[in-house]
Amino acid sequence: MAFQPLVKLHQLYDGYVGAFKIDHLEVLLIQDWDGKRYAFHNRCPHQGAPLTFGKLSEGCIHCPLHGWAFHLSSGRPTLGQPGQLDGIPLVYEGNTIGINL
Repeated sequence: MAFQPLVKLHQLYDGYVGAFKIDHLEVLLIQDWDGKRYAFHNRCPHQGAPLTFGKLSEGCIHCPLHGWAFHLSSGRPTLGQPGQLDGIPLVYEGNTIGINL
């Protein structure tokens, strides 16, 4: 596995949502309003819409296409809809956050 950097830690802030493309993988990096960080495949399981412009609120991200909400802590939908967000483990290397591929 090789470390793939996403962003420097000093560039993150509460409410941050950033999209990255590494090879064919589209990654969504989120720092919630409590400073917790998450990474997911950047697609809503409903219709595959990117979540880049999704709204963060109450520990969830809301799909900008149809408003489906997913818990950041688990990736599960809030209302029991089918599917869930696929999480990606984050890796810290020095002052950089990234993922291993």
